[in-house]
Amino acid sequence: MAEYYQGTVLPMKDFDAERASDSLRKSMEGLGTDEKRITRELSQHCNAQRQEIAAEYKTKFGRDLVEDLKSELKGDCEKLCCALMVPSSEYDAVLLHQAIKNLGTDDQRLIDIICTASNDKILKMKEVYRELYGVDLAADIDSDTSGHFQRILLTQLVGNRDDCTQHYHKKSKEDAQKLYDVGEGRFGTEEDVFNHILGSRSYAHLRHIFYYYKKISGDEIETAIEGETSSSLQKALLAIVKIVKDRPAYFAEQIYNSMKGLGTDDDSLISLIVSHSEIDMVQIKKAFLTKYNTFMESMIKDDCSGDYCDLLLAVIGADD
Repeated sequence: MAEYYQGTVLPMKDFDAERASDSLRKSMEGLGTDEKRITRELSQHCNAQRQEIAAEYKTKFGRDLVEDLKSELKGDCEKLCCALMVPSSEYDAVLLHQAIKNLGTDDQRLIDIICTASNDKILKMKEVYRELYGVDLAADIDSDTSGHFQRILLTQLVGNRDDCTQHYHKKSKEDAQKLYDVGEGRFGTEEDVFNHILGSRSYAHLRHIFYYYKKISGDEIETAIEGETSSSLQKALLAIVKIVKDRPAYFAEQIYNSMKGLGTDDDSLISLIVSHSEIDMVQIKKAFLTKYNTFMESMIKDDCSGDYCDLLLAVIGADD
């Protein structure tokens, strides 16, 4: 049975691009900026409607909406507004390019996007990445990462994961035994076997591999991965396992991690919330509450402030 997901940002009914563009222009004319009006217009329209608003804004006023937002806003509020204005079809490619080309590679962002994507999404990402930056995404990954972490990313980027919804008991048992034999069942670990099985088997098949692995080992597959691998490879393999078991719970964990402890990783928080606002944020919020016994809205209020906080709350549907 297909899983059902729902976003917190939905298309506005009775959409009027001219009215919205007029409202945004009014929010930035003259002295001062009406941040509340900007928050309302950006959060109450889906991304496709925002693109129409930007086009109407350009036509009517001869100005670039994103550039005007940049000139009127600052800090994390500016970053969030600009992220909301990137076309959905381009957003993953833009985030991947930033993760690779900024100072130091953001391995976690590569994992969150590449290791959790469907075949169709991966193929689209690669196509858009080449259109935007004139180079293959795999080539950039190859030059900016190394070792077994590089291999799992490149395996995922092939976009050849089996998408069959059936599973075969015999094959599941065999794969579970292989994982045990090259990990907990011996001294040293053959990471390539983990990469191949976790990176290519269907989600339905992997669920049964995990079931049989526990019967063989007595431990969950996560325990083996944590004991037999390390660093970014470990995070990538665990991401695949967690996505297979409970996709919303994985992204709830990543949003929580972006805010826990001293200081907030606002770049990660923004990218996660914008990426999922129209896809599965309703389910992520429920998973967040279940996993951490607190509302996502409450943690955002504790960690963020001002117009930035207000816009984050509006995007995740804090009033729902």
